[in-house]
Amino acid sequence: MLLSLALWWRPASATDVLLVHAAGRYNEDVEARLAGTKRFGVVASFDAEVGTPTLDELVRYDAILVYSDFGFRDSEALGDVLADYVDKGGGVVQAVFANGSVALQGRYDLGEYEALTGSAQDQGVELELKAQLADHPILAGVASFSGGPSSYHTSDAALTRGADLVASWSNGLPLVAVRGRQVDLNFYPPSSDAEASMWSTKTDGTLLLQNALLFAAGTVDTDGDGVPDASDTCPGSDDSVDQDRDGLPDGCDPCPVDDPGDTDGDSVCDSDDVCLGDDLVDTDGDGVPNACDTCDGPLVDADGDGAADACDPCPADAGDDSDGDTVCDSDDTCLGDDLVDTDGDGVPNACDSCDGPLGDTDGDGAADACDPCPADADDDSDGDSVCDSDDTCLGDDRLDTDA
Repeated sequence: MLLSLALWWRPASATDVLLVHAAGRYNEDVEARLAGTKRFGVVASFDAEVGTPTLDELVRYDAILVYSDFGFRDSEALGDVLADYVDKGGGVVQAVFANGSVALQGRYDLGEYEALTGSAQDQGVELELKAQLADHPILAGVASFSGGPSSYHTSDAALTRGADLVASWSNGLPLVAVRGRQVDLNFYPPSSDAEASMWSTKTDGTLLLQNALLFAAGTVDTDGDGVPDASDTCPGSDDSVDQDRDGLPDGCDPCPVDDPGDTDGDSVCDSDDVCLGDDLVDTDGDGVPNACDTCDGPLVDADGDGAADACDPCPADAGDDSDGDTVCDSDDTCLGDDLVDTDGDGVPNACDSCDGPLGDTDGDGAADACDPCPADADDDSDGDSVCDSDDTCLGDDRLDTDA
């Protein structure tokens, strides 16, 4: 049978892949492993040992894995049609031995397609993966990979012009290389479940094959947001999460809850802005940006009235100037206008009990102008309405019964 098919439940964005092989029964292992990932809508196989697929057959698939063990029926025709498929926008993953001792020929081998070239094979020494581009999508989730006791590989594999090395074998030879969306894998795809000496299923070979095909198809979705990396607006984050609906996913939006994000261009999101203006410029170092700083000076507020001392007319008074006489409460002589002193006695009218000069001859605390006895500190101690200094005797001077 030239074509076999493994069809799983297919989401709208599923990737369909075709395994073009000359590997006989070993391909059953590869097909089952890829189908088992549930990452593909269709996993189909074409036996190229007995036939060559047409371009119409190939273009039904998003990516193709081509590898060999036995010879292709027509390696030149197969190379030509795979080149045509790539020219139509398809992605190809080439693996051992198609990129080595049982090689593809035709335009794919001769043109600007494959990432590795080589013609010889080696095996018998167990090799392991050494990452060169650890963040590459093909290595996503790949913790380890062992080629097993055989570790079949192309022993003279070399990068083609423009290719990038993603991973190497522990012996220094290329293991994974890419050229655009075309991928070369320098290992034989069947696992140790097919034959004990092949790559170890205790390592991540299936994931490596899966990632390579998704990469070639252009449908790798490293961040799992349903958007392929090739179309991802924000790699590493979910493109569907956009709280401020500004068209920029939150993961790449410096101001994910603000649209527009930074109106005043001060690198501070509007929702975090202290004021409209550059929040980063604070000349007086008081923690209040210049753009909304009402006081040029340190943010010290001794009286706790919310006004910085440097701009507080009465820094020691929370009430400042409660009587409105332009004299701070702490300096007020009395409650009222301290600046009005009609009699010039130094006591403001508002608390002046005597209208006249502030003279106090007898030192009794009463100004002479308002002291009934300005010469007597005790004034009229016997209460006879006669100042002590004028008293005839201690007692009521107004009573004289024998007169």
